[in-house]
Amino acid sequence: MENVLVYQQDNDNQCIWSQMNDKNKEDENWQKISLTIDLKDGDPRFFIETQFDNRPPNSGLLAISEIKFFYNPCEKNDANYCGNKESNNSTDSSNELP
Repeated sequence: MENVLVYQQDNDNQCIWSQMNDKNKEDENWQKISLTIDLKDGDPRFFIETQFDNRPPNSGLLAISEIKFFYNPCEKNDANYCGNKESNNSTDSSNELP
């Protein structure tokens, strides 16, 4: 697998996290990430996109063990906005439901 990206769907599809694969390194370690979803435009909709290299050996692995939703910002927000600089603040009260 080459890339994994997480997009939040609101008015626009905003990339909130990405992991690019280092082709020279085989990494099969579990990663635990926390992402704060912006709720000011409504429902917490998101999608996960994976990108694979279609050349041999055509291998890739993606496993998701658990997804949890809470109505408060994450204590540790791992959002990297896919390399784009964002001014989102995980402690902003606009992320909370009324």
